[in-house]
Amino acid sequence: MKILVVSQYYYPERFKVTELAEELFKLGHEVEVLTGLPNYPEGIVLDEYRGGKNRRQKINGVDVHRVALFGRKTGKINLALNYASFMVNASIKAWFMKPKYDMVLVYQLSPILMAIPAIVLKRRRKIPLILYTFDLWPDSIKTLGIKSESLFYRWVERLSAWIYRQADAQWVTSKQFTGYLDRFTHKGQDIVYLPQYAEDIFTPSPKTPSDGFVCLFAGNMGKAQNIETILKAAKRLEDIPNIHFELVGAGSDLDRLKAIAQELNLTNVDFAGSHPIEEMPAYYREADVCLLTLLDDPVISLTLPAKVQTYMASARPIVAAAGGEVANVIRDSQGGRCVPSQDDEGLANQILHYYQHRDQVLIDGENARKYVELNFSKERFIERVKEEIEAVSARRKENV
Repeated sequence: MKILVVSQYYYPERFKVTELAEELFKLGHEVEVLTGLPNYPEGIVLDEYRGGKNRRQKINGVDVHRVALFGRKTGKINLALNYASFMVNASIKAWFMKPKYDMVLVYQLSPILMAIPAIVLKRRRKIPLILYTFDLWPDSIKTLGIKSESLFYRWVERLSAWIYRQADAQWVTSKQFTGYLDRFTHKGQDIVYLPQYAEDIFTPSPKTPSDGFVCLFAGNMGKAQNIETILKAAKRLEDIPNIHFELVGAGSDLDRLKAIAQELNLTNVDFAGSHPIEEMPAYYREADVCLLTLLDDPVISLTLPAKVQTYMASARPIVAAAGGEVANVIRDSQGGRCVPSQDDEGLANQILHYYQHRDQVLIDGENARKYVELNFSKERFIERVKEEIEAVSARRKENV
């Protein structure tokens, strides 16, 4: 089949949509990608993609089409321009794309607007649309301070409902997404649980020898991640000289977090910046435990961040301040400890527990590794993708 993958983000931005597209190519499909100019998470378009450069690329067998957009930069206005510019430019591009595709697949992170170019193509070419949902809209915009009673929120809610109903099938990364999306689905629309997996480079490995006890956070640093809870926990543990917090990543909330760390006079926290994925296993080898925090929000609690699988594949126990799906996975796996969202005292106490019981670190890390192999393996993921694409294609043929 000839498949078009639509995503605002693609290589060199670090999202698994790149690996998904390349795996589809390995399965024998002709794969093209419609995406924007790389600017995440720093918010500045990379120099090698400015001035019309690299708008069409061939990357590991996948044809990549890029459209212009505004860099995210900082602030709500710039973010809105980033979202809208991709939606408009990619929709125009989709209308004029000449190849006859058999299917279009949206890798739907925020914003949900990135699905509109795929809907344009679906209607123009009369082909099925799969929506792979990672962020739930309209509720995701609440993290920007937008109230659910506002006119703007209600408009986004209607738009989101319309977009969800255009899909012939929806894939979701969390079991708890299903209940949220039920109100937006139409009769005959499948919702399939398809969780993420850890990249192959993340494997169990002994801790790099050191005297310190390292608590690692790795990933995006936005408001939804609520990393302020980690900083407050670090403050509670500052009198224990061997406990150190390593925060690896970047994001829209990074400057504010650095200011909080400075205000708290934290000497046990290091902001290590953003690094290529190839360098990340070294950070995991230095870690004793891995940290995950989420904002106390009923919709955010439904998500299962990709770092869960990565932490587990590295055989490191997770210490989390989160509810919902994250708490369920940690409990079921016995691969860590979890306290309610934004509970910095509880988070500090659980870190201290592992610090005082190093044997439990190894036991829970091994539990996490076993769980990810049983439930979040790449091989199973690829097999499910193959099955679901074939199922959508078969239904299309039945309806022709």
